[in-house]
Amino acid sequence: MQLIAGNPTAEEFSNLRQAVGWGAPTTAQIEQAFSRTALAVRIEKDGRLCAFGRLVSDGMLCTYFQDIMVRPDLQRQGLGSAVVRALQEAAPEPIPGGFRGLIAIPGTEPFYERLGFHEQVPQNTVMVLEQELRS
Repeated sequence: MQLIAGNPTAEEFSNLRQAVGWGAPTTAQIEQAFSRTALAVRIEKDGRLCAFGRLVSDGMLCTYFQDIMVRPDLQRQGLGSAVVRALQEAAPEPIPGGFRGLIAIPGTEPFYERLGFHEQVPQNTVMVLEQELRS
C-alpha cells in the first residue's frame, strides 16, 4: 500500500464515501470541496483507493481534519491511523486560541483519542445548519 499526497478522482472519492455509508455529492461539489482543501492524503493499493483524509484550514486559526475514511473491508489495519498521522504532521500549528480538530462520528472517539485528540465537551457544542448528505 502506498501513502500519496493529493486528492483522488471525484469518482474514487464518491465511491469511498458510499462504501462508508456517507452521501454521494456531485462531481462539481467534490471538485469545489477539493479546491478548498489545504492538504489531502490517500492510501492506494494496486491503483485502488483504500483510505483518504484531508485538511481544511485557513493556515492560522482553524484547521479541520475532514473526510477521514477507510474502506470497510480494510478498517482496523492501521490505514486510518496512517492517514491521520500524515495530516497531523502537516497541520499548521494554530496561534493561541486557534483550533485543530474534527467532528467525530459517534463510536469513533477512541480511535481519535489514540491519535492524541481529546473531547472538548462540555466546553463547546457542535452545531450545524444542515444535516450531512446521507445515501
